[in-house]
Amino acid sequence: GADFGLSVHLGPDGQSRAHTIQWSRHQVQRAVQRIRQAILEGDGARAGELGNELSTALFEGLGDWTGEQTLRLMLHGPMQDLPIALLQPQGSSPRLICNTTLWNACKELGAAPDWTTLSWHFLGAPNSTHFDKLPAARKELLWLAHQKPGTTLRTGAGFNRAAMRMAMTSGGALHLATHLVMSETCTDPELKAHGLLLGREQVLCASTIRDWSPSLPLAYLGACASGSGVRVDGEGQLGLARALQAGGTRNLIVTLWPVSDRGSAAFGKAFHAAIEQGLPPSQATAQTRERLREQGLPMRDWAGFVHLGLD
Repeated sequence: GADFGLSVHLGPDGQSRAHTIQWSRHQVQRAVQRIRQAILEGDGARAGELGNELSTALFEGLGDWTGEQTLRLMLHGPMQDLPIALLQPQGSSPRLICNTTLWNACKELGAAPDWTTLSWHFLGAPNSTHFDKLPAARKELLWLAHQKPGTTLRTGAGFNRAAMRMAMTSGGALHLATHLVMSETCTDPELKAHGLLLGREQVLCASTIRDWSPSLPLAYLGACASGSGVRVDGEGQLGLARALQAGGTRNLIVTLWPVSDRGSAAFGKAFHAAIEQGLPPSQATAQTRERLREQGLPMRDWAGFVHLGLD
């Protein structure tokens, strides 16, 4: 709300508890902005302090969680821009913090697949004269395709509209590494001007992706700020991620801000290693953030990756 908010915890026993957040929407928005700014400036200690402060405001009075529990978040409004890795509820931290969108939570998606046997499409690293050619992304895609025989690989000029449509309608999993761009050719009033850069400077609009009804088990969107969009109360973020969710895509891995080519490639490789262990996407994302943190990668290269969906 404008002057205060609510946190509601629904437990596995069906019981719920509510807590009034004594912060206005503007205060929450400013807190999120300060956290993101600290991360992008490389001040991890400051980002952690601000994250603890916001966590206290959000979770105070809702109880403690043990390390054996999973806390799944449904963030709303300005909190959708928040790197959830920095949230620490009171008491023992839960084993995992996930991010479920309101949109996904209302859809019937059936049983979860076997994550180790997915059929993958690896697409991206377009040839371009106006944008960075993403050399690390190209190496990442080649390496991943080599690790998973029988998968589809399309890069450079071969990363085109036909390859995207085949991947989006295949029912398999998608790993994408390209640029999210704003284009005048993308005029959908709901998804605005968001599009993906393809080979030969082509742009695929988010609205076109939505119209293809991509019912995928998992889509890894390695594009700058692929989780961004226009926020609408009761609807969430309207952008590329929503385009896939609207088609029935079960799980998304998105970024909250532009991540370096090197950082994105490192996250992609570690994420697939976690998937190969049999971890569902939410746990694989959380584990990858922790692994890259332990390896000393800058916070901006791992904290911005979040999971959206229901595993």
